[in-house]
Amino acid sequence: MTFRWMPAGLCFLTIQSARAAELPGPVRELAGIAFGEQEGKGYRIPAIVRTKSERLSAFCEQRVGQDYHAQNDIAMKSGDYGGKTWGALHKLAHEFGNCLIDPRAVVLEGGRVILIYKRDPQGIHARNPVHTKMAELGCASKDEGETWKSVAWIQAGGFACSCLVVLTHGDVGCFYEGEECRKINFAIIPNATVEGS
Repeated sequence: MTFRWMPAGLCFLTIQSARAAELPGPVRELAGIAFGEQEGKGYRIPAIVRTKSERLSAFCEQRVGQDYHAQNDIAMKSGDYGGKTWGALHKLAHEFGNCLIDPRAVVLEGGRVILIYKRDPQGIHARNPVHTKMAELGCASKDEGETWKSVAWIQAGGFACSCLVVLTHGDVGCFYEGEECRKINFAIIPNATVEGS
């Protein structure tokens, strides 16, 4: 098994033919398609969690076409444990001309779902030299995605991709690209903030 670097910084995993012959094939068949039914929309950057009731809560960007920085929304669906059936699509976050991207989610021990996503105002992009109106936002749901409430904003200014981790005592850690994507920062949303939602 080798990694192969390609032009434009893309990395592909290649498996030597002798080794590939030993592999059993796909781990599992495609269970179901959660997003993709609306013509003219693109769906990217998926995130998924298992809720306390053993349901799946899935999130992604619903894009205008495939543009990275367009009037993108954050979409959500709920599915059964096997992922074969999915409920109706909900626009979890929609801000007209603003661009909402990079959803990330975790589930706390008590069942509360925490979602982080990034907001770029219309005309502002993460790599513009001046942008102070961007924000990474956090929201929480205590009913497995039926209703949501904003709980925190992580940082204003230049940042990009993030990931989440549940810490001791129910705090939520956010690990993200900050400082014009020149540093990797770590922020904590205290449990008291989350549980107060």
